[in-house]
Amino acid sequence: MQAIAWHEAGHAVYAHWIGIGMRRVELREGGGNCYTVALDFSATVQPEDAAGEIRATAAGLFHAGLAAELLHAGLPWRGPVARPLQSDHERAELMLAPGFGVRTVAGHAYAQLQAMHALSAHWRDVCSIAQTLLQSGEWTPETPHAPTRRDSGAIAGRTTALPMAQHPAGSSG
Repeated sequence: MQAIAWHEAGHAVYAHWIGIGMRRVELREGGGNCYTVALDFSATVQPEDAAGEIRATAAGLFHAGLAAELLHAGLPWRGPVARPLQSDHERAELMLAPGFGVRTVAGHAYAQLQAMHALSAHWRDVCSIAQTLLQSGEWTPETPHAPTRRDSGAIAGRTTALPMAQHPAGSSG
């Protein structure tokens, strides 16, 4: 369940980073779900994306779970990670294929690196959401954030949420 919580928290934080609202994230036995706000792409003028940068940045949403898992485990990104049987990878592939071709290594690499960058910069939020998911099984934007502490095992001073029982009464972390 821990890996799933970090995975889903990564999706939620990356969605916010690219400007997509998240209504709710749920953790359940064997998986998790993220529910975005309703999107109406027809109501927004879509920018020109000849190089595929926007497409690959958006595809990072589907690789954000993987990125959060790597960051939480303290593992470096050593090149594009392919998980072709997982729905997240399949969705990224569908998004990337029109601009980069089928089974693109470069498109997935760019999307994964974007996700790693965004989540590293907002690691405190990933920790908070993951901790909330582990404690209650659900997170919404209205959920109070769990207090965090510096994570001595994390890269570059990232933080990890503390279980609520470890905080002194009245402490904000």
